[in-house]
Amino acid sequence: METQRLLIEEDHSGDYHSNGVLFAFAISAEGEAMLLPTAELLPPAPRASGLLWIHLNRSAEPARRWLSRFSGLEEDALEAMLEDETRPSWQVYGKGIVVVLSDLRYDLGRDMAEMGSLRLWIDKTRIISIRRRPMRAVKRLRTEIERGQPPVSPGELFTRLLEHQIDSLDPVVAAMTDSVDDIEDEMLAGRTDELRARLGRVRRQAVRLRRHIVPQRRALSQMLSRQPAGLLDEGDLRHLRETVDDAARQLEDVDAAHERAKVLQDELAALIGEESNHNLFILSVVTVVFAPLTLLTGVFGMNVGGLPGTQSHWGFLAVCVLMIATGIATLWWLRRKRWF
Repeated sequence: METQRLLIEEDHSGDYHSNGVLFAFAISAEGEAMLLPTAELLPPAPRASGLLWIHLNRSAEPARRWLSRFSGLEEDALEAMLEDETRPSWQVYGKGIVVVLSDLRYDLGRDMAEMGSLRLWIDKTRIISIRRRPMRAVKRLRTEIERGQPPVSPGELFTRLLEHQIDSLDPVVAAMTDSVDDIEDEMLAGRTDELRARLGRVRRQAVRLRRHIVPQRRALSQMLSRQPAGLLDEGDLRHLRETVDDAARQLEDVDAAHERAKVLQDELAALIGEESNHNLFILSVVTVVFAPLTLLTGVFGMNVGGLPGTQSHWGFLAVCVLMIATGIATLWWLRRKRWF
């Protein structure tokens, strides 16, 4: 059977099925994939071998009804699939597990690090996934299936989703590191405009990424040690172990970028403080220099009798010479005192 060519998932409400199913693949043990019509999912027919992947839209009420009526999940597993908690985790329910993953949203807009959650029910013959917004890892895996590279087991589908999730985060982490490098170069060049705001954005982005990477890495590490419900074979466990290592590497890069941004913020604060102190010092010197000159002008500006030079043609020139001499004497005194 030739793998069917399908439309890529997009975030348009007109593309949603009336029951909230975005797409469903039936994949044979030989690696042949077929897009199932909606009618065959009410309820989905049991499969002796191969894999059934059903992907649902959490924002559509029919998807929740479909899960309740046709998925065959136990009540506890059903509640776990419909929870609003986005923290990555996993839990065994009967013959399957519910896994919550974090992934980059496909409709990112301006924020490259905007995350969403993907919930998965995994048993020995099927995976049911549900999300609120399109996820990048789901899009990439669906594209691979359409190109004739489908997974043949739930464990392989799960580990490939994890690999795509890690791959989608790599450019974001790299861009964050490059941003810190650019900020450091500009700081060394003396260009400090808007650097404080940019460093703040980097630190907030790192905190958001860390909030998703750390619990997901912990959950995957627990899955490695407990090997839940025998759903993963040796190859799946090897891929899962590699994913955990990649997540650890990403976490190190995120932490390094966060620490560098923190150090640069401290250096920037010190630099700005030094510039402010220098400007205040200049103002202080100018004030000290002009203080005696202000006194002279105040004294000779009094409108009282008896001021010297009021009847002399050289009076104004004499006062100007006195002011200049006083200013020079003040500068000499400041210089001798090593004020500058």
